[in-house]
Formats: sequence, structure tokens, C-alpha cells
Amino acid sequence: MLIAYICGLGYANHMAGMLAAPAVGLAVLIRRPKTITRWRVLLACVGALVLGGTPFLTQPIRAAHFPAINEGEPTACRAGLNVSCTFSKGTYDAFMYNFNRGQYGKPELGERQAPLGAQVGMWWLYFKWQWLRDVDGKQPGLQGSLAAIFLVLGILGGWVHYKRDPRSFAFFGPLMFTLTLLLIYYMNFKYGYSQSPDLGDSVQREVRDRDYFYLWSFSAWSVWAALGLVFVWESFAAMLGNEPVKVGNETLELPTTRSWAVTSPILLLAFVPLFGNWTAATRHGETDTGDFAVDLLNSVEPYGVLVTVGDNDTFPLWYAQEVLGVRKDVIVANTSLLNTDWYTRQVLRRPIFEYDAAKGPAVYRGKVWVKPTTPPMAMTMDQADSVPLGQEITQPQLFVAGNIRAVVQPRFLARADIFVLKMIQDAKGRSIYFSRTAGGYPFELGLGNYVLTQGLARKLLPDSIGGSADTVKVQGEGWVDVVRMKALVAGFKSPVALERKNKWIDKASVGIPYLYVSTNYVLSEALLQQGDKAGSDKALESAIRVAKATGLGDLFAGTASPPPPVVLGDSTTKTTVPIKP
Repeated sequence: MLIAYICGLGYANHMAGMLAAPAVGLAVLIRRPKTITRWRVLLACVGALVLGGTPFLTQPIRAAHFPAINEGEPTACRAGLNVSCTFSKGTYDAFMYNFNRGQYGKPELGERQAPLGAQVGMWWLYFKWQWLRDVDGKQPGLQGSLAAIFLVLGILGGWVHYKRDPRSFAFFGPLMFTLTLLLIYYMNFKYGYSQSPDLGDSVQREVRDRDYFYLWSFSAWSVWAALGLVFVWESFAAMLGNEPVKVGNETLELPTTRSWAVTSPILLLAFVPLFGNWTAATRHGETDTGDFAVDLLNSVEPYGVLVTVGDNDTFPLWYAQEVLGVRKDVIVANTSLLNTDWYTRQVLRRPIFEYDAAKGPAVYRGKVWVKPTTPPMAMTMDQADSVPLGQEITQPQLFVAGNIRAVVQPRFLARADIFVLKMIQDAKGRSIYFSRTAGGYPFELGLGNYVLTQGLARKLLPDSIGGSADTVKVQGEGWVDVVRMKALVAGFKSPVALERKNKWIDKASVGIPYLYVSTNYVLSEALLQQGDKAGSDKALESAIRVAKATGLGDLFAGTASPPPPVVLGDSTTKTTVPIKP
């Protein structure tokens, strides 16, 4: 009953809390099979499980208070906590949708997103990382050999466990099965981001590496690997000589103290993951992600709206705003999440925070910034909820907002696109910005002639752009505000942190350091057009330093310019409607 309670409590904290349940059930059947006939005990276990899961009940209550980050919004209350709306079918439906992770759009288990062999191969790829995280791919042989050693040690440890302590093996054996093959089958992942690079884009891939989902598997495996290592140590020690040792009523032949000592260096294997991952695993002194968030927010004028596209360029911004208290005046509008109804309501009801000029970039000082009094979209909650998941545009459409005349080419216009265009129409003094992590998104909406690059974002201007002394066009980027760009780049914090870190581990998010490389390169080209050779060289040197520090040095090897900007990884929040069918 205690275990049932802990499983429920663990599940309320994270779904992995229930991973032990199948092994517990099987262990009970093996050790105490008659338990299944004790219906009072089983009923009490169900009650304990439900009691453990009661923290879930706080979700509708919390959601009805509309916190800054209200993921899923599992409540039908729209004007605050109320008994009638909390205990309603609407709240139940919203809670179950969130509980079942409906927004992620996972298919049924029978519909495999990749061959089972490839999914096992993903586990093996991440298993190899545990012993030596070969970030640059320079030691694949050593990495594979170490992984094979610890795989064999784990298998050997499992056999030793079974032979010497079958009681605890009755639980731990099934648990290991659950955490490996059963978990692999249940997660049903696509190909991993770093898996089988030779297949390229010919297969569907996860937007990032999912090694963290197998944390429990590798953690449990380390127990068997340790048992296997001790068994190997014992075996070698026994080769050098045994002595009789009385254990209880038995006399056993065990290795001598000298044999144990002489063969103890084999235990150095236990230090492999520590030293093999020393530089890859440490996060000591790292500030680059938080600094990136501050730099991106500061690229937006006071009270502006910043359109982002995924997790990597949104979660850090939430952290900077809600934890660090930086630039809370900026409204972050994530296109992946705008396809959901709850996030749109979150944007509409977000408070309008005062801009703190003293803490903002110097480039924005000395000017009066009028604080808006209305949400970024002139819509009610009901109107926003009624917007469809999207619509197909079969012929070019003219989008008009003030002096903006943009032609949207035939495409599937998703719900998020509709809201972005609505924000542009209802701006009312707010500046609209597109994060440069979004790649060509504003160009896809026909807004290419109206966006001006400033720092890490592109500002939407109310009229088409014409060249001037401070505005130049850079090939591959578009129009650049040189004065604003130079001032913002001078105040960036992350490049220093990136150079100090001198390594970028996660290839799926390499778009973050790349953005700084691209930004400095664009500034270099813009300054060169203005005849500022010294400033251009300085910006180019900064781009090269960041590139070398983050494994992007090849961008400048034998080429005149880096490749076009990349888009950061999409959000894990999926819509069932394809953005680009």
C-alpha cells in the first residue's frame, strides 16, 4: 500500500513515477501470488494510488489563478477561480486533455514512428554517451568499446544478481525490462536528432536528442554494471589465491586480502564516466542561455511583441522574464503554441508591465515610450477560441495593415499565422518583432519589404523600407539598421559566455551560437558597405571567435560567408494540423 501511494505521488510529479509499477506487480506475483486473492488489500492499494495522485487536483485551481506560464490551462474558468466552473465538464475535459498530453499528438503505439530496431538503436546511441560523450565524433572506436564493456558488465551483473539474491531480482529484473525494452516501445520516438546522420532528412526525426527520457534506464543499468564489476574483481582476485573463511555455519573459500588488494586497480573502470564526461556534463559557470534570452529581449523596443518559433527561443525568455525579471514589458508570442487555444488566452490576459528604462539598453533611453492599455489583439476570449486551426489559401491574398501591403502566397495558413497577422493589424503603437531564430518566417508571410534587422530580431516597419545612410541591404539577410545593430551588439552578454565556455554540446540547439555568428557577420558586411573597415573587421573577428568556441569554425573555412541562418528546434508542442502540408 505504501508503494502504491508512492507510485501515485511520483506520477503526480512526473509520469516516470509509474515506471516501477509493473515490476512491483510482477514481484508480488512471484513472491506472494496469493495476494491477488486479497481483495481488501488490492482495494486499499487502489485507494492509496489515488490518494498519492491527488496533487493533480491542484492543477485546475492553479490554472484558474492564471499564472504567467499556464501550460495546458486545465480549467474552464475564464474569470478566476469559481466553484461552478471548476467542477464542470469543461474543466474535466481540459484537465484530461492536458493529463493525456493531447497537444503532443502522439500516435497509437501500433503506429510506429520509426522501426523498432531504429528505436533500440537510439537507446544504444545514448547509452554510449553515458561513458564517453564524444561531442566532436573524434573517438568513435573508444566510445563504442567503453559502451560494450559496460553493456557486458551490466549483463554479467544481472546474472550475478539473479544467482545470489533472487528475492530482490524478482523486482529489479522486471524493472530493468520496463526501463529498457518496454520504455523504448512505449516512447515510440522518431529517429533521434543525432542518430544515423547518413539518412539525413529522408526519415522523420525528433527535434532534439531524447537521451534524458532514458535517464532511469541508464541509472538502473549502473547498478548491474557495478555488480558485474565487483564480480570481475572477485574472479581475478580468486585466481591469485583463496583462503578459508567461516561465514555462519559454512566455511567458504574466498580471495585473500592480498589478492583483493593486488587486483583492486580494476575498479578504476568505475571512474570512466566521471572523466569521460567531465567537460561535457559540467554546467559550472555557464550563463550563455540566460544571457542569450536577455540579448534577444533587449533587441525588442519597449512594449514590443516578439514572435518566436520553438522551445529554444521561448523557454529561456520565460526564465529571463519570470525569474530574472528582465524585460517583462515584452510580449513573447510563440507560433507553435499559438496553435493552441490556452496559449492564445494566456497572451490576451497577460498584464502590461512597466518598462524599466534604467535597466534597459542605452539605445532606448532619452525617448518617451507610451505604455499600451490593451492586449496585443483586439479580440475577446470567445473570439480567439473560435479561430479555426487553419485554412488553405489557394491563390495569392493581399494582407493590409495601415501602409503595409503584403501578398501572402498560396499556402496553409495555420491558426498561429492568423494570430500573428491579427497582432500586426492591432499593433496600436506596439512594435512587432520577429526573432531571427524564426528564419524566413516573415518573408513567408510576404513581409520581406517591411522587416528591418536590429540585433537578434527583425522589426516590422509600418511602411516599406528604402535605403538610407543608416539602413543598408545585406545579401542573405535583407535590410539592416546599422546604428541600432551596432549599439545592440556592443551590449550583448552571451558571446563572452560562449567564448568562455568554449564548447557547445547540444547540436540540436546550435542555432543559438550560430545566431551570434550570423549577427556579427551581418554587422560586418553592413559596416563594410558604409566604409567602416575597422568596425567591420572587429565584428568579423567576433563572429569567428564565437564560431571557433562553439564548433562552428568550418563556417569560415574556405568560404566568403557563413551559410543562411538556421531555425532553432521547433517546439515539442505539436498541432494535429500540418503547418506545411
